[in-house]
Amino acid sequence: MQSEVTRYDLDLFGWKSDANKSWSQASIVCYLNNDIVAYIKFYKPGHVPQSSYVNPTGSDNYMQLGFELSMLEPVLAMLRYEKPVYVGIYTSGMGGWVCTNPEPVGEQEGV
Repeated sequence: MQSEVTRYDLDLFGWKSDANKSWSQASIVCYLNNDIVAYIKFYKPGHVPQSSYVNPTGSDNYMQLGFELSMLEPVLAMLRYEKPVYVGIYTSGMGGWVCTNPEPVGEQEGV
């Protein structure tokens, strides 16, 4: 499953030092126009949960992708400087992705 992303929101979280280490540290909500298509959540190393498709048969369905916190900057750069951008998830739930279409070399979008 894959969807284009046309807008996004970024949330950063500051937890108490003794808070649950499996809680996300940051989250990007991805939209296709006004519809939420994915939550990309960023976790501390070793605490990334399996990606999933939430409520696949209902009207409020979306992908939930998990990445290590070190991937926050590369994902944000892609959302800021590339177009079009897509998010996707493997139907097996083994993982998800953020990607672009084939791009011309040397285009320097956003520079």
